[in-house]
Amino acid sequence: MTALTVALLVSGCISSDGDVVQTGDLRTKETFVELGDADAVEVNLDIGQGQLQIRPGAIKLMEATFKYNVDRWRPVFTYVEQGEIWNLTLKQPKQDLEVDGDVRNEWDLKFGNMVPMAMNIHMGAGDANIRVGGIELASLSVSTGAGELDLDLSGRWFGHLVVRVGTGTGDVGLIVPSDMGVQISVNQGAGTVIAPGFEMVEENYKNEAFDTASLLMLIAVDIGTGDLTVLQVP
Repeated sequence: MTALTVALLVSGCISSDGDVVQTGDLRTKETFVELGDADAVEVNLDIGQGQLQIRPGAIKLMEATFKYNVDRWRPVFTYVEQGEIWNLTLKQPKQDLEVDGDVRNEWDLKFGNMVPMAMNIHMGAGDANIRVGGIELASLSVSTGAGELDLDLSGRWFGHLVVRVGTGTGDVGLIVPSDMGVQISVNQGAGTVIAPGFEMVEENYKNEAFDTASLLMLIAVDIGTGDLTVLQVP
C-alpha cells in the first residue's frame, strides 16, 4: 500500500529586526483530506494559540477552514500510513513567535464518520468548542494551557468511549448523553464542580444510568484553576 502524504508549506515574512512578527492581512484557506485506504485513523491536532472548533458532518475524512493573519502560522499537516493505523497530524508551526498586533488564528474542522478514530488535541492558549457526537471515536484526549473549553459528547454512540481532559487555567463545560453510563473523575486545583444528576461514588461522579447502561463513557478531568460544569441531555 502506498502511503499518502499531504503537506501545506509554510510561507511568510518576519520584521526587519528579526525578532517580532507583524500581523498581516486575514487569510482564509480551505482544504480536505480523503480517507484513502485507512481502516482506522489517529488524529493529532496541535494549535499553539487561537480559536478551535471541531464538529461532525464531513463527507471527507476531514474538511477544514483556516483563518489567520500571521503567515508563519499557516497550518502544516501530514496524512501517512503507520502500520494498521493511518496518522493525520495537523500543526500550527512557529508557535513560539513573538507577534505584534491583533492576532487571529481560527481552525474550523469537520470530520466524517467513516472508520474508528482516536483523537488527540493539544492547545496552548485560546478557546475551544468541540462537538464529536456522530464521529466514530474510540478515545479522545484534550489538553489546553489557558482558555475556555466546551466539550459536547452528546449524541448516539455505538461503543464505549474513554475521554481525557487536562487544562491549566479556564472553565470546562461538558455535555454528556443521559442514556450512557457516565463516570467522571476530577482532579482540581481550584474551582467548583457543578454536575446535576450525578452522585459521588468512591471519589468519582456517576450518573444514574452507570450501573445498568450497556455503553460506558469514562471521563478523566484534570483542571488547574477553573470550574467544571456537566450537563446531561437525552
